[in-house]
Amino acid sequence: MKQVYLGVSGVVSLDPAKASRYNALLKILGVEGMLEQFERFIDNNELADLITQIEDNLSIQLKDTDYVIYDKANDHVVKFWTGDVAIFGSYDEAMEDCRGNETVVRCTDLPRHWQEKILTQIQKSK
Repeated sequence: MKQVYLGVSGVVSLDPAKASRYNALLKILGVEGMLEQFERFIDNNELADLITQIEDNLSIQLKDTDYVIYDKANDHVVKFWTGDVAIFGSYDEAMEDCRGNETVVRCTDLPRHWQEKILTQIQKSK
């Protein structure tokens, strides 16, 4: 399924029709207007959940001391059988598993879409 970009909210996988409607509203209202709409209709429980989720997301950051094995030519990273990206705690450890076209790369130096995938993986593991 194609990834949908929701304006300022980033990459998510939502119903494309809803994402399209959201983007249209965002274009009409602008960021401030959209925020005003959220604030107008949110209740205390939703606000508490939103704050918790945002704080959790802000606390998750990639470290430049974590490495992956990356094949730049094929835009591929080494993964476990579960589909999770294999993250190594040291350069030397990653080098031991490196083959062929692969190179060891800091997580923070990966293309943005891989960084986002790893951040999502970390979030799900919490």
